[in-house]
Amino acid sequence: MKTDHGCLKAVLQLARALSEVHDKGVIHNDLKFNNITVQYEDNNIWPIVSIIDYGLAWFDDMQYPSQLKVCQNDFPWMAPELFAEGGGICSTKSDMYSLGIIVDNILVNCLKGSYPDLNTIVRQALADDPVSRPTLYRFIKTVQKVVERTDPHTTLWRRPPTTTTRPPTGTARPTTTTTRPPTGTARPTTAIARPHHLPSSSGIRLGKR
Repeated sequence: MKTDHGCLKAVLQLARALSEVHDKGVIHNDLKFNNITVQYEDNNIWPIVSIIDYGLAWFDDMQYPSQLKVCQNDFPWMAPELFAEGGGICSTKSDMYSLGIIVDNILVNCLKGSYPDLNTIVRQALADDPVSRPTLYRFIKTVQKVVERTDPHTTLWRRPPTTTTRPPTGTARPTTTTTRPPTGTARPTTAIARPHHLPSSSGIRLGKR
């Protein structure tokens, strides 16, 4: 991941992999760099991101067991609500906090460019109140837009802006004379060539479980 674009694609795949976990009603509760693997295949330009180590995983909207309660300072990547007295309620928003910690670290230490929209949603993900954090769906959409903007292949195919030159004020516009064919003259037919079908884009590989 030598470029911002490559790094951001890995972030997007991580968020998608986490979405797959949540779709099964499972909350990871221990999302951090050590529990993420990234692999590349020769025939696939998208990284394969996997989330591992489900030792602290729990079900959505269930009370986190009080016997697992530890000091938050020792586990800064975990959401603050998990350290509530007697055990906190874990949810998709607690994993969203952990994802925010990871991406914030990437923004500071890995990315060379400036990405205000991504920075904004990461700040929201790190809110102490779970209700104030964005949904994973909105987070994925934000990262996806940044990935598209940083794609060098997409940039090459963007059309340059069209420049319109207006005639000076007071200059008479040229008139156009249209000559109609005599009545009864058949109009020439124009053959319209059908465009060739564009090749279908390759499917995006999501994180393996």
